Amino acid sequence: GQEGFPSFFFMETATDSVVNELSAQLRQSKTKRGRRALETRLPKLVETYKQAMIIKGAKTSEIITELLKDINYLKSPHVIRFSRHNNVLPFDVAGRESLEFFAKKNDCSLMAFGYHQKKRPHSIVFARFFAYQLLHMIELGITGYVPICCFDTPPHAPGSKPCFVFQGDLFETDEVLGVLKNLFLDFFRAAQVPAVNISGLDHVIMVTAVSPKKVLFRHYTIQMKRATGAAAPAPDQAAPAEGAAPSIPTPVGSTGMKVELKEMGPSIDFEVRRHQFADPALTKLAMHTKKPKAKDADIKKNLSRGLLGEELGRVHVGRQDLDELKTHVKMSKALRNVKAPAGAAPAEGEEAAEGEEGPAPMEREGEGEEAPSGEEAEEEESGPEGEEDGEGEGEEDDDDDDDVDEIIAEGITLAHPEGEGEEAEGDDDEEEEDGDAEEDE
Repeated sequence: GQEGFPSFFFMETATDSVVNELSAQLRQSKTKRGRRALETRLPKLVETYKQAMIIKGAKTSEIITELLKDINYLKSPHVIRFSRHNNVLPFDVAGRESLEFFAKKNDCSLMAFGYHQKKRPHSIVFARFFAYQLLHMIELGITGYVPICCFDTPPHAPGSKPCFVFQGDLFETDEVLGVLKNLFLDFFRAAQVPAVNISGLDHVIMVTAVSPKKVLFRHYTIQMKRATGAAAPAPDQAAPAEGAAPSIPTPVGSTGMKVELKEMGPSIDFEVRRHQFADPALTKLAMHTKKPKAKDADIKKNLSRGLLGEELGRVHVGRQDLDELKTHVKMSKALRNVKAPAGAAPAEGEEAAEGEEGPAPMEREGEGEEAPSGEEAEEEESGPEGEEDGEGEGEEDDDDDDDVDEIIAEGITLAHPEGEGEEAEGDDDEEEEDGDAEEDE
């Protein structure tokens, strides 16, 4: 770092600049596909698998070409393999910038770079990046190599997690070999999982440190076989009694299975050459294990999952007041305008509106006057006034009958209105029948 400021301050600022740049591009993205691609590059609470890129240098030998194919198979499917040659020198400043550009463009944090020179024949460089900045880089020379195609053992399933075995105390005491061990673990392991099924472990990577400059890399397949044969009984052990169940021999191992390792390749002898590590401040920042605070997820209450994974919800309803429930059915709009027939009683649950006219009274005989309104009918029915009106109407009817009798006696025919003539004729017929009955008596 510069004078007066720690180097850690500048490294953290450089890392933040990468995040700020991605955030700015995310805001300016015009398509959903571009937004999704940028979101995968942002820091996450739980990081996913690390992707590697395999690059060929300006010149490569046949050994390097076959070795890069085998590494591509071991790392697949999380790998990007470059098909063209790249004139890049990893330990130069310009070459370092080119590799960081490739890592940022392809979103890769691991690299295997193979090349061949007269001064450094059959060389391969393993490296890893942090925030698209080169962190660790180790160059290994190949002194012995047997590819996968030379072994008869069937290969393992792509993407399966391997077991690692590191033999030698030098991985704990030597700084370069300690970084190489960590680099191999970071490079060849698959996605992180909370638990592993033992039956899914089908291959082992074994690395042996012979000396600080020589490392052996071997790859074996795991074959699970059932233990056969029972151990012979001890001479002092008594024979089982007749009729008793025979004793079952104890199987080999806790599961009754035995493990056999068979080499499947590649088989590589490495020679440690050059190495280049980043500033300790950047290494400290890369090894920072404090996870960012996760956003508080929306708490969903009263939700659960069924046996088949369906989402079940519980709804709480308050206590209902049954007195407020509407038990009658509201009349449709078409039936509201239909007037009830005269004299019909109102429907149950319906009340006559205030100011509406009631049913019209029957017409009186001998009068063509209009029927009184509903208000007048109510006045006639209520109070002593209604009784006086009834008496007056009776007196008028008697006077009309006397006038009609006088007119009939004089022989004058009076034209009655409709409905009254028929009633008059009916009265005459009744009088004649009464007169005939008296004469007979």
